[in-house]
Amino acid sequence: MMTAGRVDTLEPQPWDRLAKAVVELGGHCPAAGPPLTGLAWDSREVRPGDLFVAVRGAEHDGHHHLAEAARAGAAALVVVEPPADRPAPLVVVPDGRRALSAMSARLFGDPGRRMRLVGVTGTDGKTTTTHLIAAVLEGIGLKACAVSTVAFVSGDGTSVPNQTDMTTPEAPIVHRFLAEQLLQGVKAGVVEVTSHALVQHRVDDCSFRVAVVTNLTPEHLDFHGSYEAYAAAKGQLLALLGGGAATDRGVLVTAAGDPELDRYRRRWPGLQLEFGIEAGDLRAVQIQELRAGTGFRLLFRGQELPVRTQLVGRHNVLNALAAAAVGLASGGRLNEVAVGLTQFAGVVGRLQRLDRGQPFCLIVDFAHTVHGLEEVLRALRVRTHGRIWVVFGSAGGRDALKRPGLGQIVARLADRAILTTDDPRHESPAAIAREISAGMEAEGWHGGAEFQVVLDRAEAVREAVAAAGPGDTVLLAGKGGQRQMYLSGGSVPWDEVAVAEAALAEAGYGAPS
Repeated sequence: MMTAGRVDTLEPQPWDRLAKAVVELGGHCPAAGPPLTGLAWDSREVRPGDLFVAVRGAEHDGHHHLAEAARAGAAALVVVEPPADRPAPLVVVPDGRRALSAMSARLFGDPGRRMRLVGVTGTDGKTTTTHLIAAVLEGIGLKACAVSTVAFVSGDGTSVPNQTDMTTPEAPIVHRFLAEQLLQGVKAGVVEVTSHALVQHRVDDCSFRVAVVTNLTPEHLDFHGSYEAYAAAKGQLLALLGGGAATDRGVLVTAAGDPELDRYRRRWPGLQLEFGIEAGDLRAVQIQELRAGTGFRLLFRGQELPVRTQLVGRHNVLNALAAAAVGLASGGRLNEVAVGLTQFAGVVGRLQRLDRGQPFCLIVDFAHTVHGLEEVLRALRVRTHGRIWVVFGSAGGRDALKRPGLGQIVARLADRAILTTDDPRHESPAAIAREISAGMEAEGWHGGAEFQVVLDRAEAVREAVAAAGPGDTVLLAGKGGQRQMYLSGGSVPWDEVAVAEAALAEAGYGAPS
């Protein structure tokens, strides 16, 4: 069993396995203890026999809930600062988050070091690239599992939605999933790795054979404090690549021609592959926008092969090239790599087209950065004969400085927009909309003419669907496949696809065509 704050061990684990991890961390613990049947980091989810790790977060500190965990039956409490009383046996460590990773890795048999892992980081394109890589590895004969923003994908192809509200889940969840996959004979895995995950030690005990960096633009500056700190956080993936050893066969895969990625290329003295459109070791040339996808010629070291993918847009060509580079770095042939690229049908909430017989195109996408939104709009512009409508907002408590830029890029590349709510958290949705609209107005757009504000997101979707005409495209941007809407008082369920389908039904459009 696995929840957002607790996992079962696959079988009861002996105390000495925990004790060994504690010694490696420079901590100390009782010499003996009971078998451990679970690992928890949320005191509300502790069960008898669990190891409870007190983790310090931005809003909560597990040290304040030790008594609660003990009452629930925790076999031991992992702490940085021992409490005055001892409600249960104590394990003292220098760093709670580092301990959460190391202990979960040891209790699940170090699956992150026993599987051929690929780590995918960057600002944009991580999720699609992660799933593309899994498809490519399958195409070259390596059964692969994947952990991404949207799903846990098993080696047999089954997929379970990622409901942890984290792109890269906490370390125990990652290690348990990988351990389960190993038991099923899966030898390769792909993990979408965020900057948050890297600084919070969620993948510290994984050893990656290939690391992919898709791109780098400012993001999550509210968390990291500066662009340089954000870039440095992404770079921590290199310390986990091939065990961090330059002589190892770990491969760094990066986008050619992106100067922001030079900082990583200069640091990695091991094997490298660069991908790009008409540039790099692996390149795409003669790109063709097709009715249902994209075609291009794939070039690699004197070899050339035509490829047709079901994805659209220049950014997805780059995502496909990144995945192809991983396939080649993993021993695949060019024709085998092409099989995975061709068969891949896309990811929920990433340029997902909804067709209910309406005379316009309706797209659900996760684009929420200036660069990401620009790439999607450019991809849609070449395929749209009429107007492009964009329904979007910006998340509260996240990178407020990008909001005028979002408005500017929409004003430059779209025709109409509806500003709405997107995870406002503690901020005012109306205030967020005003900050976005400032960018639109700077580009000469006027409220009521080119754009309007409809803070009820479901109503905003309905209005866009009702207003769209033949040949138009309606882009619902920002939420993608997310399953929650974060408000000031917590979260409520949200399903952008279901909301869009309801709007189409209300407008009189029927079954998928």
